[in-house]
Amino acid sequence: MGVKVVLGLLLALATSCLAASFDYRPRYHVTLPKGWTGAPRPNYLLGTTNQYHVFFECNVNSTDIPSAGKADWCHVHSEDFAHWVVDPTPGFPSDTVSGSITEMPIDLRSSVSPLGVAVLNWKDKIVLGTSMEEHLEKFSNFTELSVLKPPSNMTLADPFIWTDGKKFYILVSARSSSDSTHASTVLLYESTSLSRSPSAWKQNGTFWSGVKYDMPNSGFFSYFTVQDPTSTDDKQCMLMTDMTSGLSLWMLGKANFNESKGIYNFSTTSSSPVDYGSVSMASVMHDAIGRSIVIGAISESCSDSMIEENGFSGALTLPRVAKVVIADVLAFPPAPGVNSLRGLYLGSYDDIQVVNGTLDMNAFRGNQLLVHAQLSLSAAGSQFETGINVLSSEKEYTTISIKTDPTEQLCQSGPRWAYTDLPGHDYYHFKMDKADPKECQLACCNDVTCRAWTFTPSQPAAATSCPKGFPCCYLKSDIAIPKISTQNLTSGTTQAVLSLSTEHSSLSPDAQKTVFTAPFSGLNVGDRAELFGEDYENRRPDVGDKNFCNGQGDIEIDMDRPGLAYKVYVLEELDPAKCREYCCRDKGCKAWSIQNATGTGVLCALKNKVEPAAKAAGYISGIGTSKFSIAVDLQIYIDHSIVEVFVNNGQSVLTARAYPTNPDSIGVRLFATNSKVSFLKVEAWEMGSIVQES
Repeated sequence: MGVKVVLGLLLALATSCLAASFDYRPRYHVTLPKGWTGAPRPNYLLGTTNQYHVFFECNVNSTDIPSAGKADWCHVHSEDFAHWVVDPTPGFPSDTVSGSITEMPIDLRSSVSPLGVAVLNWKDKIVLGTSMEEHLEKFSNFTELSVLKPPSNMTLADPFIWTDGKKFYILVSARSSSDSTHASTVLLYESTSLSRSPSAWKQNGTFWSGVKYDMPNSGFFSYFTVQDPTSTDDKQCMLMTDMTSGLSLWMLGKANFNESKGIYNFSTTSSSPVDYGSVSMASVMHDAIGRSIVIGAISESCSDSMIEENGFSGALTLPRVAKVVIADVLAFPPAPGVNSLRGLYLGSYDDIQVVNGTLDMNAFRGNQLLVHAQLSLSAAGSQFETGINVLSSEKEYTTISIKTDPTEQLCQSGPRWAYTDLPGHDYYHFKMDKADPKECQLACCNDVTCRAWTFTPSQPAAATSCPKGFPCCYLKSDIAIPKISTQNLTSGTTQAVLSLSTEHSSLSPDAQKTVFTAPFSGLNVGDRAELFGEDYENRRPDVGDKNFCNGQGDIEIDMDRPGLAYKVYVLEELDPAKCREYCCRDKGCKAWSIQNATGTGVLCALKNKVEPAAKAAGYISGIGTSKFSIAVDLQIYIDHSIVEVFVNNGQSVLTARAYPTNPDSIGVRLFATNSKVSFLKVEAWEMGSIVQES
């Protein structure tokens, strides 16, 4: 009899790690009944059984994280990414440090061929073993692949194996033996068979080098192809974990084949974290229809004594689908099978407005819930915060929010993302006196138009106001989805940042309090139609509200917003509020200017581009308002002590651990500070329990 682990979606309150009376054990995330759950190694390719296998490091006897090579190995499989069966341990050799598994594709199988193949890092050697079991319950016949030898002064680690149905490929990372901060070089080997003979395996060359991207101490690689609906060509992707920070990054690019040399190499076009929270060591598998499924490890965020009191540590994330949403950008929404664990529907609240206050969702209480919210940030002041508190009571709550404060003090302490570009939306750029991203950030803070910025220490090509080779700052009127750049760019936002905060999640002094942030971009038109429905623009409560445009946007005295006007109104009198209202009600208006022109009356000019404000006596100006709402879709999974948040269909994902101490900390509360927020729909489901007898 096995144990079936049910992955579901919960909105839960949590617990305190210290209190034995509280149950912090996840119910729909894979975790051991006791002991430590570590980094996953999903298998790469499926056979025809449609079974999805995940092998992961574990410690079945203790919650302690074992030293390298001392971990046990555990194994679960599923047919739907929702219900998981615990299998016997795979029988890997003791002292195995890392490795990966692939299932033999059907067209390579024979009556004597193995059903599964494992390549492991064992005692500083790379070994290959096989399994003849239907569920890959046990691997054996491990033999060293002696041809896989590291370059001089380097060691091999983290082998990753896959097959395209014709050949077998192994990626392995080579790290410096003397310098642990040295970036990894990834080597590629290929073979037409699973022979252990050195002559059967060919070193294909250096597949990727972290030196080029200045990524130190990188490792734990996975490689896969991801379907790209925006292009005729699929994209290749590599998952890499920064071994210093623990963050897992996706790197999208292209595997280039050099015919004359017969080798492949991988060039990166964009990259970003798989999860902006406490997720590391992400790895990948493919489902039966070719989708790439990513699973990572979630660590605990409480003291060792709390963990020992609980008797368990660590969990695996919900399975996520890696999908291209726009050119060179990946999103990670929950795998479709996860929602099959939805239970009782608790109802919905529709078309709710929250104005500078809070609203309790009294129908949504529990510790195993999925909460889905669609909101439209219709009118915001210059400083605002809005979102949802979960695991909520009077004194304990975990906060998912969109917030900003463009004041100099908070702006300068706001998020900055290294090696990140926020492409497009540039309205102004300039050469800087010194190469300091903080100066660029401050310039954005001091311009009311600026919502985001990007800094380069060395301009790669001459621009209008920035010569080649000089530090340059780009100010932006909107926020794009981030892209990791090889040009050492630094970016940040001032107007909107996603935040998952556990600062008030627990009264226990031993629960760690953390704030995770991610860059935020509102949904584009296609996303809004997909997630909100085609009638999104007509459903927003501010549409047709005659009072909506009253007082929206700052008025700038003796300032002009230069540029050509696409529409001009003649006013009866000098009335900047009227001109501002015309701009607010015009979908194309991004800025406006008014002047008292002799002989022609008072002219109100609407402009479809925001230019930097310029001093001009007699002019009164302003910029467009937030009438085009920031559209946000939130899926919040709370599983006792896990809060996993998917924003805008996985365009950003944040995960955290929370340990409330109050039994009443199971509420859901909407809030808005200095803003009017339209929650178009807030709905919730109870989720199934994670452990069921099979």
